[in-house]
Amino acid sequence: MPDHAAQLHVSLAPAGGTSITMTVRNVSDAEASFCRYHTPFEGVRNHIFVVTRDGSELDYGGKMAKRAAPGPEDHTTLQPGQSVDATVDLVPHWPLTRGTWTVRYRGTSISGLDDSEPVEIEVS
Repeated sequence: MPDHAAQLHVSLAPAGGTSITMTVRNVSDAEASFCRYHTPFEGVRNHIFVVTRDGSELDYGGKMAKRAAPGPEDHTTLQPGQSVDATVDLVPHWPLTRGTWTVRYRGTSISGLDDSEPVEIEVS
């Protein structure tokens, strides 16, 4: 698959409680695709988010999936202006406690997506 990271914009938004929504939007005038591996679009199967509070990163405690190389069926193609969302709960993978946390998607060469800007979530 061609590298389309520059055409795809990744953003995060709080989704209530300990959940986060990731949006991937095609900001170009051409079709673009990304691999769902290492994204919330396959669930959380790797250390795909950086979760911090007061400058300290919280350890990831979830799965570290290993699988065969991705095929065409493992990619999502977006038309110009199209976007897709995935919402995941962070708690099964990061032991969040009460307070304000900063979350950033960690882009990978496998997904073909860039890092997101960080967002804050409030856990009560």
